[in-house]
Amino acid sequence: MVGGIKFSENTNNTHNVIHDFHPGDYQEERVVVGSPVILAGIGGFNSGTDQFIQIHDSAVSLTGTQRPLDFIRVAQNENFSITYQDIGGLKLINGLYICNSSSGTSRVIGAQDCWFTAHYR
Repeated sequence: MVGGIKFSENTNNTHNVIHDFHPGDYQEERVVVGSPVILAGIGGFNSGTDQFIQIHDSAVSLTGTQRPLDFIRVAQNENFSITYQDIGGLKLINGLYICNSSSGTSRVIGAQDCWFTAHYR
C-alpha cells in the first residue's frame, strides 16, 4: 500500500510496482509519464485561486483546449487528491499529463501555482 493506494498482489511480473512522481517546484502542467501507464491517483496543493486539476491521456504537453479524461475542482490554498483504487487504476494508453485549468471541461492553462504528486504503475 502506497499513499493509501493498494493494488492486487501479482508475483509473476512487475506490473504492480508503484512509482511516485514528486516535483520540486510549483507548476501549471507536467508530463509525468510519456508511455502507457495505470494511474492509481494524484494529489497535491493549489497555492493559487480556485481552479481545476485535469488528467489527460497524453505523452506530450498539450497546446490547445483538449478535453480531460477527468478533473476535480480545487479551492484556493487547498490540498487535493483523486484516486482510482476502487476501479483498479485508470488506464492511460499514451501517458500521463496533468495540468491546472480555469475550466473543468477544456484545457485553459493557469499559472505555476500547483504542486503535483502522482502514483502509477
